Amino acid sequence: MSARSLFQIAGGKAKKAHRTGQPVRRSSYRAGEREQRYLRPFNKAERNARMRAAEVYDRKHKIAGRRNGPLGAIGVDVLRELMRMIDFKTGRLEPAIATLAERLRRSRRDRQRARTSE
Repeated sequence: MSARSLFQIAGGKAKKAHRTGQPVRRSSYRAGEREQRYLRPFNKAERNARMRAAEVYDRKHKIAGRRNGPLGAIGVDVLRELMRMIDFKTGRLEPAIATLAERLRRSRRDRQRARTSE
């Protein structure tokens, strides 16, 4: 059993976490404190529905005479790869741009262009 101070016993507050001595920004949160608000389990049926919706949107809004729709071929490929990389149990998805470029066999510049063009 660890020793607690009289303040901790009277106030009912235990020490939250060990400080590392690194600078902390004002109004910042501890790691693992807020993620559960945004992350939720992800199932394969939802993944397939989102992919179909993106492909339908891209085809539906394509302008005649243009090569790609609003998402573009690279954008759809990036979305497909992101859906493959997601952790279904936790919903966590945090890939690096270099990882996506390597898995898609595209240059980093193509990845960035897909995000900004059209």
